[in-house]
Amino acid sequence: MTNATGLQDAYHASLMEFNESALARERHFHERPKPLQMREIDTVARLLGDRGTLVDIGTGTGIVARTVHRCGHRVISIDAARTERQKGALNRLMALGVEGCFAAVGEEPTGLDDSVADVVFTGDVVEHLPHSPQPFMAEVFRLLRPGGWCILTTPNAVRLPVRLRVLMGYGNWVPLDLLWSMGRNDGHHKEYVRDELAELLHRSGFADVTVQMIEDTLRRPQIIRSLADVRTRNRFADEAVRDGHFNAASPMEWARVAMAGVTALLPGLRSSMMGIGRKPETTRGKTP
Repeated sequence: MTNATGLQDAYHASLMEFNESALARERHFHERPKPLQMREIDTVARLLGDRGTLVDIGTGTGIVARTVHRCGHRVISIDAARTERQKGALNRLMALGVEGCFAAVGEEPTGLDDSVADVVFTGDVVEHLPHSPQPFMAEVFRLLRPGGWCILTTPNAVRLPVRLRVLMGYGNWVPLDLLWSMGRNDGHHKEYVRDELAELLHRSGFADVTVQMIEDTLRRPQIIRSLADVRTRNRFADEAVRDGHFNAASPMEWARVAMAGVTALLPGLRSSMMGIGRKPETTRGKTP
């Protein structure tokens, strides 16, 4: 298994590689180190062991998949990209040696064999599913070998910024101005609380289920610059322009620090959750 220093080096190399890519320049996006992303990578690497196969569902910018691939593991990334522009991230990974396929997991066949994966990782995907999560989770279960691990991350539906947002009279879903021109809603359809995430894994046939609460958003400097940032917006685009440096002259920075302190004391208010479950060695009679 790759040691902590090796993982950190691989992670930062993957960030640099992405930021220098044509894809990053085209989208004016700059990836910075994130606590949640490093936690994801560390958990995946620990459960993979010395050499294993990771199936990564939902490519995103490809940082997790590329970092794990750099550490010598086999990685297969699956993305539901529908346009040539959306296919850019996975195409970049495949050019770097990561295996990949385009499919909406749970709706379309992936073409992968049963029990191909030692670990299936799906980061910030389940909240985007427009229908029941059952077919999606059944495919995750199928792809895992007996004894393999499912790792999924998703926002906490009752995180502190959401509670404050609602108190201020703002909604917590895709804003109308964005939804109006979308054609289809690619935003969040269902956000989970801690007990629901554990139940999702149990219902899908997984054992040894744990849910970790992680504060990620409020640990990023300048993620909140004004009260307008409390509203739900196109977060991916907004974060692309954050400079990521602490600004001691900004009252909103001190408000962010105070909110992060609250979540340190009250884990149930943290921004993200990581659910982990193991596929039993014997699955006879189980119907995920």
